[in-house]
Amino acid sequence: MNDLDELLTHALHSDADPVEPQRPDALRVIRRRGRTRRAFVVGSSLILAIAVASATTSGLRAVSSSTQGSLKTSSDPHFRQAMDEAQRLLNATEVPPGATEVSSAPVELLRSAFPHPEGDHLIDRARWWIVQMSFDATVSWVQQHPPAHLKGALSGTGSGPQGVTDTDLGYSDTATDAYLEPTLGITIAPYGQSGSAMRADGMDVWITTAPRPDARGGPYIRVDIRKGCPGTLDGYMDVTNTSRDLAKAMLPSGAPLTAIVCRYRGPGPGEHGTHLARRTNLSQTDARNLARTINQIRLGSDGDAPTSCPMDQGVNNIIVFGYPHGPDIDLWFHPQGCSFLDNGFVFGGEPANLSYGSFYELVTSLTR
Repeated sequence: MNDLDELLTHALHSDADPVEPQRPDALRVIRRRGRTRRAFVVGSSLILAIAVASATTSGLRAVSSSTQGSLKTSSDPHFRQAMDEAQRLLNATEVPPGATEVSSAPVELLRSAFPHPEGDHLIDRARWWIVQMSFDATVSWVQQHPPAHLKGALSGTGSGPQGVTDTDLGYSDTATDAYLEPTLGITIAPYGQSGSAMRADGMDVWITTAPRPDARGGPYIRVDIRKGCPGTLDGYMDVTNTSRDLAKAMLPSGAPLTAIVCRYRGPGPGEHGTHLARRTNLSQTDARNLARTINQIRLGSDGDAPTSCPMDQGVNNIIVFGYPHGPDIDLWFHPQGCSFLDNGFVFGGEPANLSYGSFYELVTSLTR
């Protein structure tokens, strides 16, 4: 068993919530159905095959951290795109010959949705069938008839006192600017003496068109390149900038001339407050590459969801870009815990944001 298997096995058998990966990834919380499952890693995404125990209804549903069965509808065009994608995923389900569709879960086990992250932007469309084939035969048939144009993402087998209780099969599609984690999930369970039942979920997490506002609040600090890095960030919680154009993007579209990164560490033994640990002066080429990468970060909101964050030791950075025209632009970069970047107007960060990972890797390499 490798280290990853050991970590996941411990998490899946433990009552503690949930896995905390090392930097740079943070994960949405995935609640469990109470059965042991196998975990899989697909590409750069960690997928735990654990489902949530909650009642559902036929058709559209969403899950938040506090309530089930209510969805935040929106006129945002990304919401409609995500709804359409969830329906398309559901329609891609291959069903064994002779199966009968029913309007609700035919067995208690299939009232719970396929493994999914919590959050109020989750879209889930569900359907159920009774299949006149044995449980093993149905699992085999579905495995041999995967949905077209989707990638196999995960599989897992639930177990209970009587042995195997169900099988989960997951298939993924490509994320877009409008939605994350598009997934077709199929759960198969025994039904009656010799039959089986199926549930399919077409799911994704929709992303707002508008950037997520920076709601962290002050007090605010203003840093400019000419004066350099302040000795401490004590008493400050965020940066401030004057241009209202920064309510639409993290940085101006123009190329900067230079940039500095002020890195602050938390208190050491016997110390109090934050202290300037390092100043990094970026060349024009590095400053432009970093600015370009920052402006590629996805800023749309994927809703409110509980998240598992790695260790946080109180490290913060102020990144300041100098432009040929106009004032310097300040960014607050928190590299630990649930890492984030903001400009006082808009906010970008983890989890489930691969474009943020590209920024994180670049700024880390430039400030070593």
